[in-house]
Amino acid sequence: VMTELERIKWLIKMSISPDSTNAVISELQSIKWLLIILVVILFVFIVLFFAVLKKMHDKNGLFGRQLYNKKQQAELEELLVKGNAIAAKFSAREWTKNQPGEPYSHWFLAKAHYQLGEMIEAKKSFTHLLAMSPDWEKAITPWLERIESEMSPKLVK
Repeated sequence: VMTELERIKWLIKMSISPDSTNAVISELQSIKWLLIILVVILFVFIVLFFAVLKKMHDKNGLFGRQLYNKKQQAELEELLVKGNAIAAKFSAREWTKNQPGEPYSHWFLAKAHYQLGEMIEAKKSFTHLLAMSPDWEKAITPWLERIESEMSPKLVK
């Protein structure tokens, strides 16, 4: 007399042929390798994703440069508002050396020269900025006119 459990085991044994067992094992092997390949591909994409993020936030990357420029602008604006034009001039000079094509570095350098009373240097900086970025003409022209009026000799009455 077989117990119910033994009877179920016997039925399972009888219903699964060795050929179908081999086919199932073969399919499971294929699935295992596909999953391994999928995990490796996912790992590669994750590594690439973080590498791109790191590059973007790097000082010379897209976001890093933008963040650096915004920080420099805020720092130089604060220095000029506080009347610390000498520090602003040296900081702006350093910025222009690091990023010669950045218009704001030249803008703040020219404003620092102006605040220090260095009209010739201010005019050179504004003129260079205008040549470099013609679309800044509306912002630069009033400064150049102000410099010209301050540099022209005053008539004594």
